[in-house]
Amino acid sequence: MYADQIASGIYSDLDSPAGLSVISISAWVRNNIGTLNNYLYTDFVSVTGGTDQIFSSGTPTTYLEEREASILKQMYSVKYFERMMQSNLGAASVSVLMELESDGGKVKTVNKNELSKTWLSAKKEAQAELKDLVHYYKMNKSLPRGISGEEGSTLL
Repeated sequence: MYADQIASGIYSDLDSPAGLSVISISAWVRNNIGTLNNYLYTDFVSVTGGTDQIFSSGTPTTYLEEREASILKQMYSVKYFERMMQSNLGAASVSVLMELESDGGKVKTVNKNELSKTWLSAKKEAQAELKDLVHYYKMNKSLPRGISGEEGSTLL
């Protein structure tokens, strides 16, 4: 799988936010392959220039698949929610007026502290899902250490 494909998927999953681009997300994906390797005990690399495909450096060569890409997407979601939370903390005490109505017009402001709490909650959910994805990935890759039972024994 290519870094640009993953970045495009992340961009569309986040509903194409205004402050982001596929190029910046693609750079983040390439720069965080090492973190993915630490989570999954893998050896993926991204060769920039040319194909930009993500593959393992071991033998036999394996390519990044949808399961690994979904973990990268979740890693970015955690980062995105953290960034959104931090951007709302700067002026948390400024907006205290919740709703004002006059002459048929209505003005509503958002309490930035509450908005930051919402982003924090989304980040915690994304972290829990990331933890689950990593756990299930490792469980699916694990092999039994031995077989016990009566398969090899003779009955008397």
